Amino acid sequence: MNNQITDQCRIPSLRQACRAQKIVAILASGLLFAGFGLMLLAQLTAPGTAIAALQTTPSANALTIEVTPAPRAVGWVTDLDGRAYFDGSTIHAGVFKEHRYLGALQFDLSAVPAGATILSAELELTGLDSQYTAITGTWQVRLLESTIDDRWLLLDYPLLQQAAVEMAIGPALPAAELQAGQTNRLAFEAGQVAALQAHLPNGLVSFRIDGPAGDEQNLFTWDSGFRAGEILSTPPLLRLVVEPIAEEDYVIVTATATPENVVTRAALAATATQIAAKIGTFTPAPPNWITPVVIQPSPTPANAATANFNVAVLTAEAFLFGTATPLPFNAWTATPAATSTPPAPAALVIVTSTPTPENIVTVAALARRATTVAEATGTYTPVPKNWVTPMIVTPRPGQPPAANPATATFQAQVATAEAYLLGPLAALPNVWTATPTPILIPVQGDIATPWITATPTPTAPPVPELLLGKIAFLSNRSGGPEPLRNPLVYVIDPDGSNLSLLVDPSIYTAAADRDQFSPDQRYRAFVKDTTRFENRAVPAIFKFDYYDDSEQQLTFFGAGAAWDPVWSPAGQLAFVSNDTRDDEIWVVNADGSAVQRLTRTNEDYNARESGKDTFLPEQNGHPSWSPDGTQLVFWSNRTGHRQIWIMDANGENPRSLSTTGYDDWDPVWIKYTDPARIP
Repeated sequence: MNNQITDQCRIPSLRQACRAQKIVAILASGLLFAGFGLMLLAQLTAPGTAIAALQTTPSANALTIEVTPAPRAVGWVTDLDGRAYFDGSTIHAGVFKEHRYLGALQFDLSAVPAGATILSAELELTGLDSQYTAITGTWQVRLLESTIDDRWLLLDYPLLQQAAVEMAIGPALPAAELQAGQTNRLAFEAGQVAALQAHLPNGLVSFRIDGPAGDEQNLFTWDSGFRAGEILSTPPLLRLVVEPIAEEDYVIVTATATPENVVTRAALAATATQIAAKIGTFTPAPPNWITPVVIQPSPTPANAATANFNVAVLTAEAFLFGTATPLPFNAWTATPAATSTPPAPAALVIVTSTPTPENIVTVAALARRATTVAEATGTYTPVPKNWVTPMIVTPRPGQPPAANPATATFQAQVATAEAYLLGPLAALPNVWTATPTPILIPVQGDIATPWITATPTPTAPPVPELLLGKIAFLSNRSGGPEPLRNPLVYVIDPDGSNLSLLVDPSIYTAAADRDQFSPDQRYRAFVKDTTRFENRAVPAIFKFDYYDDSEQQLTFFGAGAAWDPVWSPAGQLAFVSNDTRDDEIWVVNADGSAVQRLTRTNEDYNARESGKDTFLPEQNGHPSWSPDGTQLVFWSNRTGHRQIWIMDANGENPRSLSTTGYDDWDPVWIKYTDPARIP
């Protein structure tokens, strides 16, 4: 049971409930007299109240807990665009090109045992880049008040810059102590440790890093520990030494029932006010008082079949999680009231779940409506006991073949345990199995028949992992009465096998958009007109650097235009240019050097056939790199109509992947699941 609770506590939405579950105590009768029960509980559970242990010196039970921020909880904001940049590799702080940058860190403290006392704390930051750091100036880490914690996902520059500061942490860091690869360790002083202790009930603590002020360029960058979704070894680290609450320090406070509606709540408040006016306010509960958690026993099986099922469930749970951890000394079980006759089985009434709000505006609107209803009519009446919420079972996505015998054995054991736990799902009245919308529909032959209307989703979805490494392309093989205007998206493996139809064309669009960005999305390739030949506007390839808000021209052809730039995982760019009068595939380094043509048209054929009515000039277009950057896929009409071709990164070994009589064009070699950033 303890292992299951620990796993659930990693989910932010369950954090508060988990903290309550961690406080397990025995019931002590006669502990409080009834007149003080309500106010004692209110004092205990008031927001921001820390449960302190009696011991203040380390003992053999002291724990060292190291916490790192989640990918979406560490990064930086800037007044350049006001946005927050999380889930990247950097933490910027200081001034760059007259714009201010602030570092942002948030740590989840739910791993600290309930009621524990923090004895010491230390924050570690590892430097990443000092190329824009001046020789003077200081950087300061500041602890923020808890009012910012729950708004972290909405963070922007004004919100972080105006956040209330509780205190500075450690000494200011001078420029001389900031170097790439060097770790800065900030030890908390006694007052700072006490301030951090007060953040434990909320389960979160947030910090801001301020750099030097003024207009002088002075920026330092720390390592966030993340690279394109990958966790590395040097993220910010908050190291805590804590003293868990001792067993003998538990004192029990019985809980007062939650008022059923606003009228009852008002009456209780009036009563408390009268008592306070006569005898003064209630004495606060000691810091080591907790509310007990009652463990309800499982009901006695109604028949032998139920008993056998319960045995199977327990067997499966032991198989999955190991034997149950013995209950602590202070856990107690409620004794159910005896009933003369068992209740008659009731018919089930299905209650559908309320859909999750799509955005924060919807959440606020629903909250206001619920408040209005509660104030007018009281809280909602509980549903009858025979009402159930349907359980939707989502099928597991297609599992790839086991990489080795050990993995295959593990998968078989998990499947066996799930069968023990769940049994035949069809026998449960409130269980439905969701039928997932297929992503790919296998194609027999060369054409998807009957023709399927592909409907894109309103917003571009994330690219499913099962498409990684596959090649998607457009084709007029099918598409209704106007196949060239309504092309469908087909998918093949790099060897040309496993032809399938992609149901949602938005996935193809998302993958094509992502191809314009470098792997870490720091750079974006784009096309822009430049004045070149005879003062004419000629499209050229540029790159934009989001790090320093600059752009650089990469191609400088004469009269030839350049378009369709895509970024290689290895740092090159491929594009199309007609500088040789034919549309060819070219490559260029990220700094604009080493421009090279990869494809060469049949010049003898062009010279011989040019001018004839049947002449079709050879064209090559829309390159896309393989995930390892060693190959390129593109389309070419060198066989008489557009087909999908593949070649090595140096232009060698070209070969066709599609050999039909239809047009196939604009291939994308799918490499990433993350969406392209908004330009």
